[in-house]
Amino acid sequence: MVSKRLKSISSLINYGEDIIDIGCDHGLLDIYLTLECGCHCSCCDVNSNIVNRAISNIKKYNLLDSINVFVGNGFDDLGLSDNQVMVMSGMGTSTILRILEKNKTHDIICQTNTDLYSLRKGICEMGYCISSEDIVFDNGRYYISVRFSIGSSNYTYDELLLGPCLIKSDSKIFHDYINNLYKKIIGGYNKSILFESNNSELELMVNCLKKYIKSQS
Repeated sequence: MVSKRLKSISSLINYGEDIIDIGCDHGLLDIYLTLECGCHCSCCDVNSNIVNRAISNIKKYNLLDSINVFVGNGFDDLGLSDNQVMVMSGMGTSTILRILEKNKTHDIICQTNTDLYSLRKGICEMGYCISSEDIVFDNGRYYISVRFSIGSSNYTYDELLLGPCLIKSDSKIFHDYINNLYKKIIGGYNKSILFESNNSELELMVNCLKKYIKSQS
């Protein structure tokens, strides 16, 4: 029922936590968290058609009394309580950061499809630290989930780019991800050199990735 991508998010959630899933898509994560993790879930999406699909899926599992589903725009104040764990996935970093301008709780879990460096840096600058991370390969793509908790932090560039918990894990999948990322970035870097364009940011990323490719050998 649940993809590896969604199970990766659930791996960062503690049993029985109170969840608010913003941008819930079909509600599959909330169904899984309710049935398998004893969580108390609320979920919303700005699109009423998506919410109706989520309701239809939730109804199949007789969980309409257990999961609160509503149409909600994350750019508006949703009146969240601090003890709720915010979950945001399937959206870009800029969208997540905009949502957090209006809505924050003690713990936030994100699985963005763009710019993890800016995500980690932006949320940590709001007064959070990174408490846990997970990485999976699903349907031909790497997905990284990050849990932020209220707290002070002082991360290096490497940690913001690649994740302090993932670096510490030193796992095979992490190194596979590094190799994949390096291959993607090096093409753009070499092209920028060829056309003598400003490549300082790419150069910083390439040099960072090289360190962790070396650590495999």
